[in-house]
Amino acid sequence: MADRISLQMLRSVLAPLPAAARHYMTAVIAVGLILMALHFGLQAHVQQQVRQLVGQWLSEAGGEAGEIRYRLLRGVITVKDAQLSRGGMTLHVDRAYLHAPLSTLLSERLSVSRVLLRGLEIELGNEFSRDLFQARAPQHVQDAFDILEMARRIQVDGFNIRILGGQPLEVIGGRILLAQDEKLYRVQLQGFMAGGQMEMSGNWQRDDAGALQVKSAWKWRNVPLEPLFAQQSMQAWLQGASDGELSWQGDWTNGSHEASGRLSLFNPAARGFGEVSAQTSEVGFEAKASHDRWEADVQCAALPLNGAAAYAPVLNGRQLASGSYSGSIQAAGSTEQGNEPAGWRAEIQGELVNVVYRAPNLPSWHLGRIALTTAKIRMPARQLHVEKVLIADSNVVFLLAASGAETNSFSNWQARISHIDVQGLNLGLQPAEAADVMRFPVLQGRGEFRKGGTLAVALNGQEEAGQWRIKAEAVPVQGTLTADVAAKGVPLVRLRPLLPEWPGMQGEPELAGKVDMNIKLYAGPDKLFMRGQVKAVNVSIAQAGTHLSADRVLIDIRRLGLQKRHIAHLQADGWRYQAALLPMAVPGPVPPVDPVSRKAKNWRIDRLALNRGTLSIGSEDEAWLRGIKIRGQGLYAGNNAPVSMQAFLGEAPLSLEGAMDTFAPIPRFNIRASLRHALPFFLGDWFSISGAPRIIRGRLNADFRLESGKPAGQYQGVLYLGLYHGQLADGAFPDDAMLKLTGYSTHTIFERLQTPTRWRLKAPIAGDWQNTPLSPGHIGSQLLASIKSQVEKKASAGGRPPAKEGEPLSVAHVRLHDRKRLTHNERTRLKDMVASFGVDQKPIIELLPQLGNEQLDAVLVRRVRHIQKLIKAYLRKQGIPRSRIFPVWPQEQHRTGTVGGITIRAFSL
Repeated sequence: MADRISLQMLRSVLAPLPAAARHYMTAVIAVGLILMALHFGLQAHVQQQVRQLVGQWLSEAGGEAGEIRYRLLRGVITVKDAQLSRGGMTLHVDRAYLHAPLSTLLSERLSVSRVLLRGLEIELGNEFSRDLFQARAPQHVQDAFDILEMARRIQVDGFNIRILGGQPLEVIGGRILLAQDEKLYRVQLQGFMAGGQMEMSGNWQRDDAGALQVKSAWKWRNVPLEPLFAQQSMQAWLQGASDGELSWQGDWTNGSHEASGRLSLFNPAARGFGEVSAQTSEVGFEAKASHDRWEADVQCAALPLNGAAAYAPVLNGRQLASGSYSGSIQAAGSTEQGNEPAGWRAEIQGELVNVVYRAPNLPSWHLGRIALTTAKIRMPARQLHVEKVLIADSNVVFLLAASGAETNSFSNWQARISHIDVQGLNLGLQPAEAADVMRFPVLQGRGEFRKGGTLAVALNGQEEAGQWRIKAEAVPVQGTLTADVAAKGVPLVRLRPLLPEWPGMQGEPELAGKVDMNIKLYAGPDKLFMRGQVKAVNVSIAQAGTHLSADRVLIDIRRLGLQKRHIAHLQADGWRYQAALLPMAVPGPVPPVDPVSRKAKNWRIDRLALNRGTLSIGSEDEAWLRGIKIRGQGLYAGNNAPVSMQAFLGEAPLSLEGAMDTFAPIPRFNIRASLRHALPFFLGDWFSISGAPRIIRGRLNADFRLESGKPAGQYQGVLYLGLYHGQLADGAFPDDAMLKLTGYSTHTIFERLQTPTRWRLKAPIAGDWQNTPLSPGHIGSQLLASIKSQVEKKASAGGRPPAKEGEPLSVAHVRLHDRKRLTHNERTRLKDMVASFGVDQKPIIELLPQLGNEQLDAVLVRRVRHIQKLIKAYLRKQGIPRSRIFPVWPQEQHRTGTVGGITIRAFSL
């Protein structure tokens, strides 16, 4: 039916024409219909042929396409959404246009005159990068060149590249042009990449033998190279924007390559020591590679060392963190072949600058400058040999700890450094328990790192602060160190971090003095100690109202470490201890003794000698104890060591004898102390600040016994006090501390306890170390309790009034002066007085001040006491014992006469 309609329409169109025209047009239409049929038939055949041909090629290459079409009239193959992945290389093309003649599509080999790619994405993986340097180019690489050789011209508009799994680098508006000139194929690439510009030109050519020769030249400006690589080591090397040029050529069939180039890195985040500074790095190189070998000659200027952290030796537990290198590197190596691992060797000549080593919880190391002369490295054997190295302007802190945490220096390395020069080394030591670092003066010296792994150095430093000499040997792999340290004239304040804690020390004390030492230091896994001799002069330690000083201190150290502290001999000469003057008060609670902390100190002192000591309360001039001499032997936990002390308290001898074990978790002791005929004037300032009347006359006797008791931890003893011919200052004292502490004023206590010539007190002392450890506060509280108890007993018994003094037997007078001895007339008067005493008379002699018209101040008191001491000394030469001579402390009530002096009065007992 349709055919009839079409024929009818054709007849209606041709009917008006002449017969000849009708026959001609009919023939033309028939031929056109035949040609149209042939066109569509050929189109369908070629379309099928192209799909099979391109699809088969993509399949063999490991790829696929979403759509493949051929336009017969234009002679173009259109491929959409093509993907190919092979040998670590992945390609994705949004659209590809291949101009191919019809004749080639009907043949077995496809020939393409022009290729246009749009939306190209390429990812090159680690496998692809590694294959570039194999003995022969991988087959898929050669296949890729075979495919490219099918076209005389290839153009790529816009593509993204991702290399080694790094961040994508988009080439915006970039173009790749590839043109064929006989057997020479030229390629050009240009575009904007990651904010910078990149250009590439090159060619490849196959010779008659089929060898594939490739050449390329690259140029780039302000392009970041870091995102090109997935390896963290490469990213660390190539931080910052880069300018560069690279020329490369090679025979990929034989696997030989040559490359040379120049690279500039602009790294605004390059870190120097303690600051962030802009830095430009320059790298020039020439390299060659064959099928299994490669070699490179590199010249560097300020090349960051971040990427070398994985290869650099670990130094004392620290890893390379930053720095830069300038110099030459000549390297050669082999690629991985079968079971044979890749390896390389390098020879380095140059300088490392601002090298920083870091580790968590350890002080960082800064090596300002390291100059290397012929340093040879072999990897992966980890062999290092350096002929000479100069280390200058460095800051190094060693953490002294009995632990192996820092002992893996040069671990698994075979290292040898023939000669080490050290200049400008700022060396510090920090004990594990200390917050501060002990600093040496700037050190210079030499050393070597021996093949067996031993580092030997000899250093010295000199400045106004002292002189140091250090000779040390260390085995870093084992974590051992032996050092001989000699110092002279070093300020004690420098040694603060090395000083042990003093009893009751809180915070940082003020230190002064000079120290000489000669010690040997041992350090290693689970041990750290020193031994040797230390001498200090003009030592001063002040803290929180206390001040300890000495003219000279000698210490013979047997073993001083973190766990054990053994002193063979400790001697101090001319030492002084000054404590704060505090008013009388109810003693506060004393914290219990911690047996664990006491035992942890683990001190041992074989011999202790403290000579010519002074104990002052309040001020240095107000000495309570003078001429202190302390002796001890075998002072360590578990030994009841003999101890003794001799001193002068109130110008009278004080002695202490006994034995004690003070370093035990619970101290043990058995001691006895006695004091005879001491002047109580040393208590004057304490009584005054407490609002109590001063004792202005008297002689004080004391006996003290104390010993450990049962059960363990208990102690008990007794304190006897006696005051002979005592007298208090007159007046009212409303703020008397004794009234607040006992309920009785000091005057009342004296009246209740005093007999005609003396008053006596017995105070039991007892407690236990856990709850009431022995302390001045605890003894004071029990003494106050005994005073109160005995006063109450005397009050109930009515007490006895003190005896009244009668008329003096004789009287003499000496005027106040500042001479060092009495005059002849003054001595004659005193001699006559003594001669007037009968044989059986044993009078007491009172030295009563007469102040005259002079102002009663510290100057006048010193003059009065000076004359009293001269008189006492002369009377003692005349046979009068100390116990019968009673100086009187000057008071306003003694303002008699017009000329100051001392009245000597003798009374019968």
